[in-house]
Amino acid sequence: MDPVTERQQTTGSSVSLLVVGVLLVAFNPVAGAIASGQWRPGNLWFWFQVASAVLIFVVGKIETRRARRLQASAEEAELEARVETRVALADLLDPMANLLGELAGADAVGRRSLCAEAIQVILSAAANYIGPDRSRASWFELLPGPPETLVPVRSLGRTGSAQTTFVAGTVAGDATLAMVHENRSLICRDIDTEAPPGWDAERDRDYRTFISVSVFTNGVPYGMLTLDALEVGELTEDDLLTMTLLAKLLAAALAERDRR
Repeated sequence: MDPVTERQQTTGSSVSLLVVGVLLVAFNPVAGAIASGQWRPGNLWFWFQVASAVLIFVVGKIETRRARRLQASAEEAELEARVETRVALADLLDPMANLLGELAGADAVGRRSLCAEAIQVILSAAANYIGPDRSRASWFELLPGPPETLVPVRSLGRTGSAQTTFVAGTVAGDATLAMVHENRSLICRDIDTEAPPGWDAERDRDYRTFISVSVFTNGVPYGMLTLDALEVGELTEDDLLTMTLLAKLLAAALAERDRR
């Protein structure tokens, strides 16, 4: 049976059941009045009661059907969101899979060029697929020093770029470098209420929430990926998990770049 015919039959059955229900609701007080000897066809109050009972019944049925339609719409929306997520994930992973394949067969010069392209792909994926509108993704490269530092190299997304350089020997630098060396991550939901150690509260920033993840593989730290957004609550734990996946892909590319 095709969907249109099935829907028409379902609608017809629902209408038939509704009509039967209305007749039963209307018949019940009439039958009671007849049985008790109080039947008066011209009694307006009686017919008002009958009409009220029918109206309450019909409204209840309409609300029930509306609730079912809303539930079905919510389920359809959830399914559509899942499909969109899978498509976005495929769009996100395909370029990196191709780049990793090319890196495996490239020489040292080619690997460096491909790694720069990989950073671009990762930042673009983070800003366009993970964050909300006008989010910004940034790559900080770990430089051995001394002193050891995390330097902002590239940002994509919202206008502007990351400007903080994290330097060993400072509170903020030590905390962030420790995170990278220990392969940890951080989600700061509100920089005004839960800022990390060493945070400069006096400095103006164009975001309210951010995620930081270590780019780390096989015991080697390479740097840090960040994603920031304008409003509190715009970044979630799910976003943190996806950023972690991107960081692992970038770490694999950087490890291939440094292969001897």
